[in-house]
Amino acid sequence: MRRGSREGTLVDAAAEREFIAALLAKIHKAETVGSPAQKLEFRPTTVFAGMPLPEVKSVAAVEREQSNSSMVADGRYIVKILRRITAGVHPEIKIGRFLVDVAHFQNAPALLGTVELVEGEARTALAVVHEFVGNQGDAWTITGAALDRFIDEQRLLTEETEAGNPETASMLQRMRQIGRRTAELHLALTKRSDIAAFAPEPISAADTVRWTEAHMARARSTFALLECSLKNLPEPARPLAEHLLAQRDAVLKHIEAARDATYQGMKIRHHGDFHLGQVLIAKDDAYILDFEGETRRTLEERRGKEPPARDVAGFLRSIDYAVSAALSRAPNLTPEERTSLTERTLAWGDKLATSYWESYRETLGASPLWPADEAETRALLDRFVFEKALYEVEYEVGNRPAWAHIPIEAVLRMLSQHV
Repeated sequence: MRRGSREGTLVDAAAEREFIAALLAKIHKAETVGSPAQKLEFRPTTVFAGMPLPEVKSVAAVEREQSNSSMVADGRYIVKILRRITAGVHPEIKIGRFLVDVAHFQNAPALLGTVELVEGEARTALAVVHEFVGNQGDAWTITGAALDRFIDEQRLLTEETEAGNPETASMLQRMRQIGRRTAELHLALTKRSDIAAFAPEPISAADTVRWTEAHMARARSTFALLECSLKNLPEPARPLAEHLLAQRDAVLKHIEAARDATYQGMKIRHHGDFHLGQVLIAKDDAYILDFEGETRRTLEERRGKEPPARDVAGFLRSIDYAVSAALSRAPNLTPEERTSLTERTLAWGDKLATSYWESYRETLGASPLWPADEAETRALLDRFVFEKALYEVEYEVGNRPAWAHIPIEAVLRMLSQHV
């Protein structure tokens, strides 16, 4: 950089060993830096406070598409510097401390410490440190690669050989394990009804009205975005978008029909942005990470309690998304092959989703978190799945138009089943 006759270098210190070492040391010692009016609080969890002071020898940046900067230190700690900061109690800190210090949930990377800016009564999260879990990759990457191989094999294999294929058996087992861990997470988040921030609350009639209003607003904004973006959408999204726009009234009617629905389940603190990319696969087990919530929502919204159906819906949509993405990138398919493979791969995606859902339900047992009535349970889940799909349409059209056909096609599929 130049400023007059002076010349210097501006460096991002986030991946510098000295910076990470200093940050971890201050967290471990629970230091406070600054004045009473404006200070930085470095705070460890009980797990980190009980460890020896780390000696950082190596730091590597994590190359992922994300809104924060993450570094792995010595293969033991993962440090996340938040890039979108907002004043308020951060859900990743609140939930992370609860899981490690109160619920002792083992299948999430343990929160080790936090850095917050404190200005009077206002708190702003700046960084979090978690235990690094050695892994084979996240479930999105692993599932996508497995689906690519599945599609390649389906060109040669008959449907009868599918059940005996070790690859497909492994995929089903992985989904069962993630379903089990999801249910255990939801149960862990309800362990202390004496702590107001984590006490389950019954779903009320006001909740269903609130969801309907929010869902209607999202649908209208999505249709408005589709209309103004239609000419610039690539194939095959454009004709699908035209079809969806023609179904505007059917979509709004479908949403409105659920306004007076009643559900017997509970609202809880939840993950808030749950999908395949938020699950690490390690030694045939699954670890759930990143409790930051959807960054497009306010902190207050992300701290709110919702039915666990919102997390499950996000994950089921992610499975369907992975299947459609694999079909989209399959190379050199004839029209006949694409038609046949689409039908078979979507059917396989349904089996993966069913495996996840059944394992989740089996692990929950007779928990009151969900309605006892099966039809009510299905209606609650479908409600959030449809909402998530519309969110995906809005996101992809605005940010990744080349992917927009995936959620648009999903919304049209759901409409065909319910309208």
